[in-house]
Amino acid sequence: MRVMRMMASVALAAAMLVGMSAPGAVAVSPEVTDGDSFLEINSSGQLTKWVRSFDTFSGYVRGTGWDGTRAITSLTSEALVEIKPDHQLAKWTWRLGQWHQQIAGSGWQTARLITGIGRDRFLEINTAGELVVWEFNLADQLTRWVIGTGWGDAKAIVGLGDLDFLEIHADGSVSEWIDQGDGLQEHPLPGLTLSDARLVAGLDWQRFVVVTASTGDLVEYSYNPTQGYVPIRRGTGWQGARLIG
Repeated sequence: MRVMRMMASVALAAAMLVGMSAPGAVAVSPEVTDGDSFLEINSSGQLTKWVRSFDTFSGYVRGTGWDGTRAITSLTSEALVEIKPDHQLAKWTWRLGQWHQQIAGSGWQTARLITGIGRDRFLEINTAGELVVWEFNLADQLTRWVIGTGWGDAKAIVGLGDLDFLEIHADGSVSEWIDQGDGLQEHPLPGLTLSDARLVAGLDWQRFVVVTASTGDLVEYSYNPTQGYVPIRRGTGWQGARLIG
């Protein structure tokens, strides 16, 4: 079964059974910010926030020592989720010029893909092929809903909005999945191919960025009602990017 309309709510009490990406998958596919920023971890372990600056993005280093991070995805422009080297899940919030960390659980080695879909929500595909919604409460405790099975072949998922995300298939074709109250519905996007995407991160409901495998370019895709998602190159020299989110 690809999707399930009924969401079985399970309060998180013990260790969470989820983790990181499988061989051949895009390393991380995040999020929903303000449409004008995303995060990058480079091969030197620097965490950089990239902010829109005219027709490109400008980077601001916001930390070092992120070498072992397994996955990141933004929840907002000032909050992110990290799967740590020891498979713990951490929620980070940027306040007063520094990061504040809250450990939210352990046992995340079975997570294959994660992507943010809102201020306190993100999606995960685990090694069992389950599509799971995770939601933080006010105390940063997590609740999970399994909303689909049979997702083991997804190459990447890209959060655009709440229960609105892109799936990149193994052949590079793309579908948009949306739940408007009647369960997730698939909408194939035949004009969009992302077979060259090495890293990908969502920005908002109509924009996402890609780091290409062949050229190391940073490409932003923006939705146009008549043309679909239109690519614009925003930068070059992104071969050193390890994760974006």
